Amino acid sequence: MTLNILSSSKLKINLLTINYKQFLYCFIFLKNLNFLFNHKGFFICDNILNVSENKIYITLYVLIQHFKFLFYKRKSKVKFKVFYTKSLIKKISSLFYKQLFILKSNLIVFNIRLLNKQIKKVILKLLVNNFKKFKNILFIRRFNFFIDFLKMTALFLKAAIPLNTYVLFLGQIFKYLTKRHHNRFISFLKYLFQTLLTYFKTKLHLNPILGVKCLLKGRLRGKDRASSSIIKVGVIPVQSLGKKIFFHKIHIYTIYGVYGLKVWLYRL
Repeated sequence: MTLNILSSSKLKINLLTINYKQFLYCFIFLKNLNFLFNHKGFFICDNILNVSENKIYITLYVLIQHFKFLFYKRKSKVKFKVFYTKSLIKKISSLFYKQLFILKSNLIVFNIRLLNKQIKKVILKLLVNNFKKFKNILFIRRFNFFIDFLKMTALFLKAAIPLNTYVLFLGQIFKYLTKRHHNRFISFLKYLFQTLLTYFKTKLHLNPILGVKCLLKGRLRGKDRASSSIIKVGVIPVQSLGKKIFFHKIHIYTIYGVYGLKVWLYRL
């Protein structure tokens, strides 16, 4: 299953430029680049773009989706990194040429950092044992997406991806569920956050998550009126400015209407 998420992560562009046209063209260019990568099965978890002295510097943190990984593994016996970079360069070369012409730049420095290599098999096995009971409930006919979710959770535990990318994945899980599965999704979120806070903190001693608060609002269970469901695990400080509290919200468009998902995260 391909994730058609146009803005998978916040577009990070340096704001030191005085030329507003340059900033706008860079913003559009980075958005089109995200779309091209995502359309080919390469999910961009984070990106950075800087412009300095007629040169463009781009850094992409890419996670290869599971179905694309299997496809390239079957098709080619060449080194995987060499193969996917060559195929992508052919697809996006025209976009680069246009950007050089518009911004009157001399050079584009393009850096891809592959996040699949950062995933440890030990963490992945523990995640499979903990979440395999939800495979036939929330991931019906979406096994590849279930593997992608496990990989994203492993990266999220190591703080290798931002909160907004992980929340978008949770929104994609909810998007294709029927109304009778809304209660199971809420219980899944509660079990997920409790597992992240307690189990992996004691077992693996990873970057500890001290508290998570989640708010899901909309026509839950197919009711006529909108309602909200709040999940709170751990501690979320409200009146402290020195704590690292991350927040992100998204809108999920389904056949039953629009739902809102807000997540607060307190991490050391």
